[in-house]
Amino acid sequence: MPIDIDAIFARGGERLIALLDYGVRSVQPDLLFVFLVEEYRQHPTTPKAIALYDVFCAPQAPARLSASEMLAPFSLQMETAMRPLRQNLAQVETARTKATARPPLILPPKYLFDALDLYLRKNSPGLRGIRRRYRPSLPPVKNLPGGRMSASQRHFVDKVWEPILRPRLVAVGFRRMTAIA
Repeated sequence: MPIDIDAIFARGGERLIALLDYGVRSVQPDLLFVFLVEEYRQHPTTPKAIALYDVFCAPQAPARLSASEMLAPFSLQMETAMRPLRQNLAQVETARTKATARPPLILPPKYLFDALDLYLRKNSPGLRGIRRRYRPSLPPVKNLPGGRMSASQRHFVDKVWEPILRPRLVAVGFRRMTAIA
């Protein structure tokens, strides 16, 4: 029976932590992005928007989404939306280092990632696979093929997620990521 990812997101708790842990260990960035977009909508900030773009959407993103036709170089919509946010954040940081009057930080729209989120929910092969194969009754690692992490999955967790991505996401306000993987 397929699982309802949205129901797990809504309920939270141990099942949510296990699902997100599975998402990291199985290198399923689409799942993590969909969850983080829901968190972003509750409290959108410029640093969160830029971090989501850099981690999941940028051309060289370390956890690039499967929606390549929605992202640069095929579509420049997200990249264009990030430009004023980056410029504003740079101005704020420059003013802080020079101890001058800081310009206000732009509040990005909470719907900034909605089109990409909707696209992934409908078209992501990773999300479809999770819905079909993930069993909440099993621990995250036991849900992996063979019940253990492959070398590439271990590399992602040890060399990308733990030292780079998780600290960046936590630093901008995605606090729940501290408990993942």
